[in-house]
Amino acid sequence: MTINPSALLFNQINQNGGIQNNSIAFAGKDPAGLNAFGLRVPDGKSLLLVGGNVSMDGGRLNANGGRVELGGLAGTGTVELNEDINNLRLNFPENVAKADVSLINRANVNVRAGGSGNIVINAYNLNMAERSSLIAGIDSELGSIDTVAGDVEINATRSISLNNNSFITSAVLPRAVGKGGDINITTGSIAITNGARLNTVTFGQGDAGSVNINARDTVSFDEVNSNTFQTGVFSVVQPRAVGKGGDINIITRSLSVKNGAELNASTLGQGDAGNITIQARDTVSFDGVYDELASGASSIVNTRAVGKAGDINITTGSLLITNGAVLTASTLGQGDGGNVTIFASDFVSFNGLDSGVLNIVESGAVGNGGNVTIYADTFSLTDGARLDTRTQGQGRAGNITVHARDSVSLAGIPTKIVTAVGAGGVGKGGNLNIKATSLSLNDGAQLITAIYAKYFDTTDNSTQSAGRGDAGNTNIEATGLVTIAGSKDGIPSGIFSLVSPEGIGNGGNITIYSDSLSLTDGGIISATTSGEGNAGTLKINTVNAVSISGTLPTTGNSSGLFVSSSGLGTAGDIEVFSPKIRLDNQGRLTAESASGNGGDINLQTDLLFLRRGAQITTSAGTAEAGGNGGNINIDASSGFIVAVPNENSDITANAYTGTGGRVDIKANGIYGIGFRESPTDLSDITASSRFGTQGTVELNTPDIDPNSGLVNLPTVPVDTQVAQTCQAGGTFAKSSFTITGRGGLPPNPTTDILPPDLVHVDWISLNPSTREGKSPPVTIKPTATPKPIVEATGWVMNAKGEVQLIANAPATTPHASWQNPVSCRDPLDVSVQGYKYHWNRKPG
Repeated sequence: MTINPSALLFNQINQNGGIQNNSIAFAGKDPAGLNAFGLRVPDGKSLLLVGGNVSMDGGRLNANGGRVELGGLAGTGTVELNEDINNLRLNFPENVAKADVSLINRANVNVRAGGSGNIVINAYNLNMAERSSLIAGIDSELGSIDTVAGDVEINATRSISLNNNSFITSAVLPRAVGKGGDINITTGSIAITNGARLNTVTFGQGDAGSVNINARDTVSFDEVNSNTFQTGVFSVVQPRAVGKGGDINIITRSLSVKNGAELNASTLGQGDAGNITIQARDTVSFDGVYDELASGASSIVNTRAVGKAGDINITTGSLLITNGAVLTASTLGQGDGGNVTIFASDFVSFNGLDSGVLNIVESGAVGNGGNVTIYADTFSLTDGARLDTRTQGQGRAGNITVHARDSVSLAGIPTKIVTAVGAGGVGKGGNLNIKATSLSLNDGAQLITAIYAKYFDTTDNSTQSAGRGDAGNTNIEATGLVTIAGSKDGIPSGIFSLVSPEGIGNGGNITIYSDSLSLTDGGIISATTSGEGNAGTLKINTVNAVSISGTLPTTGNSSGLFVSSSGLGTAGDIEVFSPKIRLDNQGRLTAESASGNGGDINLQTDLLFLRRGAQITTSAGTAEAGGNGGNINIDASSGFIVAVPNENSDITANAYTGTGGRVDIKANGIYGIGFRESPTDLSDITASSRFGTQGTVELNTPDIDPNSGLVNLPTVPVDTQVAQTCQAGGTFAKSSFTITGRGGLPPNPTTDILPPDLVHVDWISLNPSTREGKSPPVTIKPTATPKPIVEATGWVMNAKGEVQLIANAPATTPHASWQNPVSCRDPLDVSVQGYKYHWNRKPG
């Protein structure tokens, strides 16, 4: 049915009754030459339905290249009718409640033509069901380079519902030329379910339009049980099309995409894919897989496509990606992948097998992978979730960066963060950067930078060659604790840089700055090469401590830091800077090589503590082959190295047929571990070679001065005893003078200055007279001719308070002599509390 020239259908009298259109009458041919049905106005004109509620039950409206408006008021008010150069327009008042608009049972509004063509709906609620549709865009064989299709504008005060394969689309159809229009939606909430979708697509020559959703409350997409189409929003450059994909922009309080629903802005033709931007004040969640379709957001350069993938940007309070849902901006064709950037004021959580973010340069693709960047308060991956940027084509893999104000945690298998050169890939792996307060890896969770091995592809029965190119670096900064613990199903938790067998390239370095580092129950940090390339270097720098303890319960593999080479390359180095380094219960620092040179281990610490089979080794030739042992440098200049002798904790730089390495240790003290020519069951320091040249071990510890620990004791009276110690003989008096007793130590007669109050003992001849009773005063009478000297047997105090030695002691002596007589031939010796002093003096 044709209404001429423009149509305004309204019901002012009975707003509750509204307007209903069920027309499916034949209405001639549309501009593309196809049959049209329902109500129709001439091309380029307006068709407006306004009043109360507007209902279309299977009915159709056509205004090709023109304008269709649907809407009404639920209360009293004035709807303005404006007329511009081309057609009529409605203007609804802001302060009057709008009525509902409903399209069910394949109801359809079509404005597609050679350009222009707008659809506008103003409603309180909009409901579209059972394959109903709004269609705009540029029709086949129509349009030109300057042609721009009209937009679809929907304003629903409360809610919008699309379900059961209903759709809103603006497309540039095959062989059409021009730019597609946008879909703009403003509402309280919108729910799109059961195969319903929003499309801006180009099949011809021209850019697709964008989809813009602004919802005050919620936006939800739910696949449920669709039988025909995938639920979601799609802005796609289709195969053989030439043009850019449109953007998808969503602003809301919360967004939910689940059960296989998707936000997709990709290119399958020649042109860049669009961007996906989400701003949600509270939460964004992507959940689940339906019929092998993963929920998520994707901007992809597909196979045989030429162009760049778009970016995915999410700003929200919290983000949850669960049960296999995925964000991806990969490339399978010729062009770079896009970036994925997430800002969350609260948390980001990925949970469930394969849930997470993928940015892949797929096999056969040519281009660089995009980066993945996450900012959050906390970030967690559990139960097989992953972040993965790798190149399996020709190009560089993207970087992964995580900034968490609080914690980053990974748990379970095969939970991992990976950036790699995959099998068949030619390029460089991306870097993995984590900055957080704390980082924990548990129950088999892993961080990996790698060059992967070749494999057999069962999909096309082809063999994919091993990766070629250097692996990226891993950089971790944590103001608190980094902990790596445990395993699951025999898979250890850890941080890995690896070059797989037949891989060609160098492994990446692993660098950790943290307050403390703890590896327990088989936790590993490892940089290894089994291919053609050198292993990376491990660099650990902590403010407080490094603790490595325990073994993997299922396999017995030790916790530790490992760099090794079992291929054609060399092992990397291990560098640890920490005030305390503790290796316990077979904890290990290993820089080994099967056939090449062992790497070096450099430690700087105040305390290195080795317990129960701990190992520090740079051995080479572990496969009974050549290679020189690496060097071990331990700088504990202001500290100590402590081990238990019988616990077989070793420091080794051994070799098999090559030269043993060099062990250089500086410490204040080394306890419980010592140098030996070859390993024993005790705690050893060795640099041996079984069939080659021995290495060297240098232990640098300060000289120990026995007096350095002595302190000056208070001067107190000394209870002295004088005893006969030898028989006089020879021309001179040669005696030993021993002072014993409790109290302070006398001065050192060889080095100390005598104090003025020291008791003075004169030299006397050994033949004084004695008498019974008290000892008389001793008078020394010098004579011209020397007389025989008699040994003193006692002493007396004279009138001046001086001590004098006498030959004949009184009958009652204070103490008896306790020494046996000996022959004296040496100068006078004095022993004071175990120290022996010497005088060489003629008798006075």
